[in-house]
Amino acid sequence: MGAYRLEVKAPNETVSSVRFWAGYSWQDNSDGSGAARPDRVILKLDKANYRPGDTMKLHIAAPVAGKGYAMVESSDGPLWWQAIDVPAQGLDLTIPVDKTWNRHDLYLSTLVVRPGDKSRSATPKRAVGLLHLPLGDENRRLDLALESPAQMRPNQPLTVRVKASVNTAKCQNRSTCWSPRSIAAFEYHRLRDA
Repeated sequence: MGAYRLEVKAPNETVSSVRFWAGYSWQDNSDGSGAARPDRVILKLDKANYRPGDTMKLHIAAPVAGKGYAMVESSDGPLWWQAIDVPAQGLDLTIPVDKTWNRHDLYLSTLVVRPGDKSRSATPKRAVGLLHLPLGDENRRLDLALESPAQMRPNQPLTVRVKASVNTAKCQNRSTCWSPRSIAAFEYHRLRDA
């Protein structure tokens, strides 16, 4: 298995060559060679966003019935997963939003596989779904105002002033509110109380 080059040399020293790949590798499609790619699983949530402690309802619609996994993942790795058996009409799944998931790098992912069947010469069929898990808290919303020139020119510097303010009427608990000052104290996946 691998990449090969076949060279043929004629008696008059003329050389002809061809490059080709022999065998199969899981990354065959990474070079655009046209190898089969997985189908898409459509994922739909019941709400626009969730808060830690909520329960989300996820509808999983796969192109074929099959078994697989549903997962909540972050940049630190998997946070929750469950084996699933998706019928042809789809599957509704409830997932608890853990209170420790108070972050914005969360994704729902699914893998659904229909096994191959030698008697029908059917190869396995894989489908993958990926959806951002939106966590939202209106108390953390910032109101932004932009001050920019009336006219902008291409290939020229542009200065835009951004003013961020917090709606204090919505902010009851200081520990759950963002402020322009706390944005400056933002660290990867954490806010320090500035």
